[in-house]
Amino acid sequence: MDSKLIAAFGFALVTTAPFAHGEDLPNNLVVDFRLFEARSTSPDFKAMESLAFFIDTDGAGVSDRQWLATVARKVPDSFLATLKAETVKVEGGAARLTVEKRSRSFEIRIDLSEFLERGTFNATITGELKRRNESQRSFEQTIELRSGGTFVVSGRGLELSTSEYLSHFRDYSDADNRREVYDRLRDFGLFLVLAVTLRLEEEPEGEAPVMLSLAPDVVLPLLESPLDVRLVGTIELEIDIDANGVPEDVKIVRSSIPEVNPRILGEASTWRFPDAAGTTGRLVLELTAEP
Repeated sequence: MDSKLIAAFGFALVTTAPFAHGEDLPNNLVVDFRLFEARSTSPDFKAMESLAFFIDTDGAGVSDRQWLATVARKVPDSFLATLKAETVKVEGGAARLTVEKRSRSFEIRIDLSEFLERGTFNATITGELKRRNESQRSFEQTIELRSGGTFVVSGRGLELSTSEYLSHFRDYSDADNRREVYDRLRDFGLFLVLAVTLRLEEEPEGEAPVMLSLAPDVVLPLLESPLDVRLVGTIELEIDIDANGVPEDVKIVRSSIPEVNPRILGEASTWRFPDAAGTTGRLVLELTAEP
């Protein structure tokens, strides 16, 4: 069943700049999407039902840990983890973030046809869960955005059943493992939290990130599952590397095993990539956490 939420937030609408529609939008307009999992650790999780706040930042220099800490202050008694972070170019008046998993997909679309270069403007977020290209559930919400700022939103439209969450964001080794994870998670409230940063890129996009690999002598730590079931999954990292091959900034691009995100982010500072010095790279890790 579809659920539709229309929310108005208390921002003054400024109309000093002309509207830009569709193909008339600036060609360097991009949206930074950050998608977080929020899982309740107590029966009362009403903070998620209408979560919406504005952060006056374009995200430059804000680490993954800082984003999580900012959201955590607004969402007490919750487990928070990054599921995906991606920068998307605005095309045809809209920005789209798609997460695909086997026969399923989850898409967030933001209509930016009323974009203003200065001040706030109305934007519409729509989301859709699909299975084999057939819509299973969708939502729509109206927000106000401003270039150079970040809007964070969640709500009933972004609440997930455990089954939906496992289908779209979790990896598992077999059917028995899936049932075990389901049994551990089904008593939690599961919400997605979306942070949207609209900005104008000041410089043309550089080359695509290089694909990184860990040195042969690097041993990943023994990962323990806080759910007390065997967890398997993939974490994709984006790493800015300085001239000496040392990671300067590490960002989670996607994680399907969010319980071990903090441990991996902590370990990343010890890794070295001399062959990729001075670049930005992507590293994909296939991981297992034992009970």
